[in-house]
This record gives sequence, C-alpha cells and structure tokens, in this order.
Amino acid sequence: KTFLQLSSKLNPITFTRNTLLNTDLLDVNKFINMNTNMIQMHEQKSIPNGPWDTLKNKVDFDLPSKDRSSFHSEYMDLLNDYLSSCVNNRRFSGFHSMHSYGASEILDDLSEDDEYDHFNNNDNNNFEKELKECLIPLLLVGHYNKIDLGQLLMEQYQSSNFSKINEYISRSSLFDEMEANRNIDLAEKDKVKTMLINYLKCYTKYIEKPIPGHINQISSTFKPFNDKIDNILSYYSKLNFCINQQNMIKTRPIQFDVYFVPPSAPNDLDDLKVSGMIKSCPDNRFGADNGTEEIYHLLASQQAQKLMDPVDDDSRNNKKINLLIVRKNINHTNYDILYLFVDELPYDLAKSNNSCFKYNELLWKLNTKRDVISSGNKLNVDSFKYSTNYNLFSISYHLHSKESNSTNNSYFYFNGFGSKITKQNIFSKWSLVFDSKHGNNEISYNISINHLFENNNNNKIETTQTVNNNDEFGQYLFGLKYTFCSYQRTSRQTLTFPKDVLQHGLKQIAEFDEQQQLYYYLTWSCKMQLIHKQYLHFSLKHRQPKEIAIFNTELTEIHSKEALYTVAVLNSKYNDHNNHYRNNNNNKPKWKMNAFMTGKQIYNIYGISSDDLPKGSRYI
Repeated sequence: KTFLQLSSKLNPITFTRNTLLNTDLLDVNKFINMNTNMIQMHEQKSIPNGPWDTLKNKVDFDLPSKDRSSFHSEYMDLLNDYLSSCVNNRRFSGFHSMHSYGASEILDDLSEDDEYDHFNNNDNNNFEKELKECLIPLLLVGHYNKIDLGQLLMEQYQSSNFSKINEYISRSSLFDEMEANRNIDLAEKDKVKTMLINYLKCYTKYIEKPIPGHINQISSTFKPFNDKIDNILSYYSKLNFCINQQNMIKTRPIQFDVYFVPPSAPNDLDDLKVSGMIKSCPDNRFGADNGTEEIYHLLASQQAQKLMDPVDDDSRNNKKINLLIVRKNINHTNYDILYLFVDELPYDLAKSNNSCFKYNELLWKLNTKRDVISSGNKLNVDSFKYSTNYNLFSISYHLHSKESNSTNNSYFYFNGFGSKITKQNIFSKWSLVFDSKHGNNEISYNISINHLFENNNNNKIETTQTVNNNDEFGQYLFGLKYTFCSYQRTSRQTLTFPKDVLQHGLKQIAEFDEQQQLYYYLTWSCKMQLIHKQYLHFSLKHRQPKEIAIFNTELTEIHSKEALYTVAVLNSKYNDHNNHYRNNNNNKPKWKMNAFMTGKQIYNIYGISSDDLPKGSRYI
C-alpha cells in the first residue's frame, strides 16, 4: 500500500535489469516485495568504471576522422589493397557457403537464427564492399588508439563457446551495459555497437570461424584433419622451444607460418622446387632421424640461419618464413618431408605506413591465407585440393617484438576455423577438428601441455585489479558478464533454508501451504539437483553479490504459473576473507537460500539468460 501511494505521486517507473546494475542485493526479498527502496535503486542506472566508461576512457572512436595527414590515406590504401587481393583470390573461410550482406544489414540480421549459412558468393563487388565497410572502421580505430580492438573482440567471442553471435552478444559485458544503461548517449551507443557487431559478423563469415564448444555444433559434412593430434602438438612443442627459448628466428617483426599436409594427401608434394628452398627428407636430414627432432637441426643449420637472417637496416622487412611439413605416416614422423623457404610480402611489416601491422592482427592472418606455393597457385591454405579434400592445418607465429614475448602470439587455422592457440583451446577444442577414429584426437600422456607454453605468453594471466594490459582490457570489455558451472558436491552440507525465506515463499508457491512440507521437498530436491548437475554456481562480473547458486525447484509461481528457482548466496560467514572460518567449520553450509524467483526476476536482477538456468532433475 505504501509503495502504491508513493508511486501515484511519481512518474511511471519501468523496472528492468537497468534498475539493479550496481546494487548490493543481499536481501532480494526487498526487491520482490517492491518496497520503497526500489525508488532509490532505480536511480542507480550505470556501472561506475564499468565496461562502457572503461572503453570511453581508453578509446577515442573519432580519432581516425581527425587525422588529415597523408598517413590516413596511405593506411586506407593498404587495407583496401589487402582486402581486395583476398577477394580476388577467394582466400576466406568457408567461402563456398556465403551470402552477401550490406554493412547496414548485418546488425539487423542478428535476430535471425541462421546467421550466415545461406550466402551468395557470385558478386565480388558487393563482397568486397561489405568487407571494407564492416572491417575497416574498427581497424582504423584500433590503429589510431594503439589497441587491436578487433582482435580482442574476436578472442572473447571465440573463447565464449557460443556458436551463434547473438548468443554471445546477449551475454557480453559491454553489449549488456549498452543495452541496459540509459545514461549512454543513444547516437554514440549505436555508432559503437554497429561498428563492433559489423566487424564481429563479417570477420566470422569471411576470415575464421570459432571452434564450436561441442561436437554437436559441427556440421555433419565437416572433414576432420586426418592425423593424430599428438604429432601436431609434438611439432608445436619443438617449434616453441626453437623460437621462444633458442631464439632461432631473430628478425622482428616477422611472420613464421607452418603448414601441415596430412598423411592421406597425394604424394605430389614430395619433390617441390622453389627458389631458395631448404629440404629435409629421410635420405637427407640435418641431424635427426624423425621430423619432430629435425626441426631444431633444420632451423639451426647455416642455410636456414642465412635464409632467416635479419635484414639490413636499409632494406624492407617484407619476408614471411614458411615451413611446409608433408606428413607421411600417421603413427610417427620418421618419413616426414620438411620444406623451409621465404615468401615476399607486398608490404614492410616494420616500416611501411607507420608500422600499421603493429595493432592489426588481421593483416597478418590474411598473409597466412596467401599462396603457400605461389607459382601456379599449387598450394594454398584454403585451396580445394588440400583444404576441402585433405584439410591443410596451419600454425602462424606473429613475432612482433624483440624485447618481449608478450606481443608474440601463435594462431591456428583449419578448414575455415581458427583462433589464438591457448592451453584451454588445446584441451577443450582441438580434439573436435581431429579425426576421432582410433583415438587420433586424444592427447596422450607423453604430451605435456604446460611444456608447450614455456616462455610463451599466450596464457599469461594478470591478477591485478586495474586494467593494465590489452588482454585484461579485452576480457573486461568483451568477456562474458557471468560464467557458470555445475556445483561440485562435497561432504559438507550444501545449502541451508532460513525459515523466514521459506515462510515468505509460501506466498509465491502454488503447490505448498505448509513450511515444514516445503522444507522437506526442497531438501530432497537439492540433493537430486546436485546428483544430476542441475545445481549451478554462477560468478557475476559486474554485479553484487559476485557469486550465487541456482537450482530449479520445479514448482510454479502462484499467479504467473512460471517456474520458480531457488537463488542462494554465500553464507555470510563463508567468504574469502575469513580463512579461519573456512578451515575450521567445514560442516557449515556454504550457501544460504535467499529467495524464490522466476526466470524473469533472475534476468532483471542478475542479467542471467533463461537459456542458462537449470532445467531440473525431473525435466531431464
């Protein structure tokens, strides 16, 4: 009654997730009861120092338009040349299944379920126009602000495990705040949002697709790489050792691309003839009996060092080093043929156009898609013969700096898929692109993943609270607003049900009217949800509390007939700052039930999508 009286004296208020972006909601029942505190909560519309503020403080989206120097036109020419040449050569992921979108249409198309599966590739002019309109704006912003925003955005999308872009966008921190925060200027928000989404869609369509999070998301027509994952990882380990520890490639910046031809491919690559090429084969090795160990001896040889020797200060640094590995036997590397040679790039990686390759990983990736053997287009990473039929697998090292490995990253490409190489990707995703027959996609105990990344900063994680490097910056902006997993059952009691919460819940529940019966039902339901992995632990990025747990009660709200969930918070005594309590009270429940909520209420308060809520034991 009090709330209604207050509301009648004020302008109408719509309560959305915007209401509680920065509210310490430890007593959610106050929200559900809709008391007068909601009037004050409604005024807290933005996240102080949240993703939007952080982006605006570090990135000026108007910088490219302010540059009137000759560099702007030179850089535009370089970008146009790169994209145009790739259009003409059809060097794009999954080009056989593309439809042309105009830049203005890409954002509108997000509501469609089928995002880019029915494309038309007949019109090169529209294709080229789309690439330039959708990719170049963000590339320019990244270069002028010295932050590769496009790469940071793609890394977060690729690591999100969402197969559809609109699913990722709905859960990304920055996009979520742009949607909910009414204090953001509408024109500015639309400009930034359109630029980011256009880049995301166009890049995924034409450059590389993220590896799906599950095999069920891969097309039934997909042809995996027909080799053992152990063989590729052994080569990758040896290459990392030579580059990161032995410093065998001294030139910086320089690109080093490694291409693997599977054992099942034709044998017409056994005797290639390329000017300056160095060959290692079983009859003519540099120091080892098998291909994996031969990598060290090959790169350490005088011929290879001369081939890769740093260029003179007065000459152009436009080399790309290629290593072509023709695999011969799926069980070992003894008969592998190795070819080492250099390719000339159209632009200088170091000096051309004010080092425009420094903050633009996309240009490096387009270099990887150039012809491996340029004479007669005999071999290309996306060619029909070796990519569609036999699946050429490639690893690319982007070696930017001499001083530190922090900007030297490695990437992989295969059959339209691609991503930065990380421990997590190797563990969780690489097996999906290798043939599962006979366990070829299983990593053996002989391969040490940690050893693969010695002196490799692809997996370096800073724990400081401030955003002080690009990786943290990208994760803070474009990472998911929450993560979740099944809560692991332990010997301790999981959840306690306060009497006042249960008593209040009786007003919401259609199936029960006695507190004791409700308590017994919830106790057994909680045990069932734990067994069936339907008790979910959520970590929230920009909200309070930072951690909650949810399970589906499989009861219904008395008025709306919607499903009700229990939402639990960490027990007030169980927190990271009270180690004595944690160590000496192991039988105390970790979680305390806080409220019953519908899916809509959970979304409005915590921003958790209904698709991510637990289904319930009885449902599954």
